[in-house]
Amino acid sequence: LLENITLSAETEIIGRSAFKNSKWLKNVRNAGGVSKINAHAFSGCTSLESVDIGDKLEFLGKRAFEHCCNLREIHISSELSEIPERAFFRCKNLKKVIIPESVKIIGSQAFAFCSELEEVVFFDRDGIEIADDAFAWCDKL
Repeated sequence: LLENITLSAETEIIGRSAFKNSKWLKNVRNAGGVSKINAHAFSGCTSLESVDIGDKLEFLGKRAFEHCCNLREIHISSELSEIPERAFFRCKNLKKVIIPESVKIIGSQAFAFCSELEEVVFFDRDGIEIADDAFAWCDKL
């Protein structure tokens, strides 16, 4: 069973649906050099608890982490300008999100159904386009 992944230092891109529905995957290590995570890359990884993402991430695809129910925290890179549609949809154990000032767009249902989400910290909320339903059904906010 695939539970842990350690990426090589040369890994820059995680492809579309690369680990989709890898239900036993718990940890992704050494992802600090990744600049692009494509759509659905970790979608449905219901056991995923942590992804070691650094500040080189410039692109995050739609639904990249949707249904990652056990994801407790995520580092959002200061190079990222958009958190797309359903990027963290139903990440129900996510408790806190820090949005860096580089982020200018938060897409539709980006954090919807994150039922344990208690705190969203913006470094600079001015000028951010936030979809009306970006944080829909986040009852603890």
